[in-house]
Amino acid sequence: MEKTQEEEGRDSSLSVRYFQIAGQTLKITQSPGWKGTTGGIVWDCAILLAHLLMGEESGESTGFLGSMKGKRIIDIGSGTGMLGIACALIGGAQVTLTDVPEQLDIIRFASLSLDPYIAH
Repeated sequence: MEKTQEEEGRDSSLSVRYFQIAGQTLKITQSPGWKGTTGGIVWDCAILLAHLLMGEESGESTGFLGSMKGKRIIDIGSGTGMLGIACALIGGAQVTLTDVPEQLDIIRFASLSLDPYIAH
């Protein structure tokens, strides 16, 4: 699901992670300590939860909560947006990502490559 690489020519504190979700590649640029918050990185628990929601850990065709198709989902404290965007890609009908104002740009940046799947 994931591959990590350092972007050449960028600040060495930035790294890029790629996630394969529902046939789409999600690119997340992360920076530890982003504006003094913990929201600048993709946490391991978000990756695990995304796997569980997609059913990859159990070998099921739907995740442990059942299908995400048609569900209304809110991701509170979205950070990089990885988990909320994953929910949208696996079928969430309406997914809302929330965080402090400083985080919204990093969430928007993550979702830009996924048009027309994600509204900004």
